[in-house]
Order: sequence, then C-alpha cells, then structure tokens
Amino acid sequence: MKPGQCALLFTVLVWGACGRAGQTRLSEDLRRESSRVGLALVGTGSSGLVVVPFDAKERYFDDSRQQIHAISRTGNAAVWWSRSSGFSGPGMLVVEQMNGQVLLKSDPPRFASAFYPAALNERVPRLAFLGTLQGANARRGLYWTTLDLAGPHLVDYVGIEDGRCDWSPDAGALVYEKERQVYVFDVAANSRRLLATGSDPTWSPEGDRIAFRGPHGEASLVTVDGAPLSWPLGKHLPISPIQWSPDGKFVSFSEAIPGTFKIPYFSAFSRLVVARVEDGSVITVREFGTEPVGEQSFSWIVQYPQFCKDCKKVVD
Repeated sequence: MKPGQCALLFTVLVWGACGRAGQTRLSEDLRRESSRVGLALVGTGSSGLVVVPFDAKERYFDDSRQQIHAISRTGNAAVWWSRSSGFSGPGMLVVEQMNGQVLLKSDPPRFASAFYPAALNERVPRLAFLGTLQGANARRGLYWTTLDLAGPHLVDYVGIEDGRCDWSPDAGALVYEKERQVYVFDVAANSRRLLATGSDPTWSPEGDRIAFRGPHGEASLVTVDGAPLSWPLGKHLPISPIQWSPDGKFVSFSEAIPGTFKIPYFSAFSRLVVARVEDGSVITVREFGTEPVGEQSFSWIVQYPQFCKDCKKVVD
C-alpha cells in the first residue's frame, strides 16, 4: 500500500472511531436526561400515542381518550381535544401539565367554526391556533389567544398547507410559515416581517436562533434577524420539523434513509434521529416504513413516566 493510501485509510478509520464515540456519548447523555427529568419523544401513530424514552423501551398507548395537537416548548404541557362520545364532534379543549395540573378545560370556542391548536406557551400563557372565525369574513387564518380564550387576534391569513408555527420563549413573537416563506409576527406591535425562505420553523429555547427546512429541504439555522448561521446539521434533509429539546442541547427530526431499493412493509424508508446541536453527533431512535409524514413528527416532553399515565397501555 502506498503512503498516500495509508494516510487516507488512517483518516477514515479515525473519523469513523470519532463518530462512534460521539454517538456513544450522545446516547449516554440522553439516557442520563431521561433518568433525571424524564426526557422523551412523543408522537402519534396509527394505533395511538408512541412515547420514546432513552432509558427504557418504547411505550404505546391507546389514543381513544384524547387527540394531542401541541406540546409546549418546555415539554411540560400539552393541548388536546378530549374525545366525545357519539358523533357530536370534539369534546373539551384541555391544556394540562405533565404533573396533572389542568391549565384550561373549556368547551369549543364559540368565536370559531374551526379551531386547531398549533403552538402552546404555558408560561405566559398563550395559544396559537389555525381556524376559521364566525362571521362573514370566513377565511382560514393563524390566530393567537390567551388561555382564557378571551378573544382571537389575527396573525395572518394562511392556506391549507401553511401555518406551522412556534412561540418565542417569552411568547412575545410567533414564527410561522406561509407559502414556503418564514415570517416572524410581533405580538405587541401587531406586525409581521419576512425572515427566510423555507418551512417548518421552530424557535430555540434560548430565543436567539430559529431552525427550519430550507428551500431545498436542508436543515437551516438563522438568527432572529434572519442572518444565516452555520451548524453541523446543515447536510441533513429533514422531512419533519426540527424540534428543539427543552434545554436546547439536542434536536430531533425525521429524514429519509439513503438507498434506492426498498420493499414496502419490509424495508425502513425513513428514520427519527436525535442530534447534538454542538457537534452534530446523530443517533437513530426509530425507523419508519410506509407511515405518513405526519406520523413521523415527534415532540419533546419531560416527566415521561407521568405522561398519559391514565391511558390504556397497548404494548408493555
């Protein structure tokens, strides 16, 4: 073997060893956080809720009691429609913390003929929702309201494919997508500004960065003023929103698995990954076959042992 080939082989081996070491550290850190604060990922599958902790096996729950629509950025509260009996539509609108404290329990808001919770900030507290208001101007829009549902405030009119949004940590602003553009809405000023071209924006817990899927699907990062930032995850092509962990150290998203030959129901087409923001280390935590993209989007929660503790467990 020639000297140049030896050097190349050595570099590849070292790079591979460093990558595996980074994955091991990432797995250990996630396991530690699961044990310490109950850190986990949660999503909705065809048969119910799927909880993915890092210190135990996946857990599956019957979703007949509730439909979860949004989880707060702290991972400590969720908003859902409780299921009603018969064909009378949704039951009660519920916002509840993981420890069981109910922040809101209300009948469907009378001011809207359609009401879909989209983003929750339980600390301020505020709720963003997609829907159509009662009245002559019945256009689909993105709105925000306080948890007393005192009245809706228009953010922007949006199409059926638009509206993915996320609150800033202080709920003073809402980042959202419309027609493949990312905007920031200032609540106090009641104004919006263009931030970037892309979709699926999410606000970092520190409040200084916004992640989104760029115009070519790449994992992108900008400041709150729209200045592009370089980060180790820029080579990834997420197919779901880039979700920040409550402490901002990790992100999760789904992406396609490389390869061209896949057999439906036998091959994995995509995977759910967790990545460390600082160095780009990535581990796979779940694989998907033919599940719709909507079932491949998971959110972070804390106190996972308390989460849905009253739900019927499907698989132990």
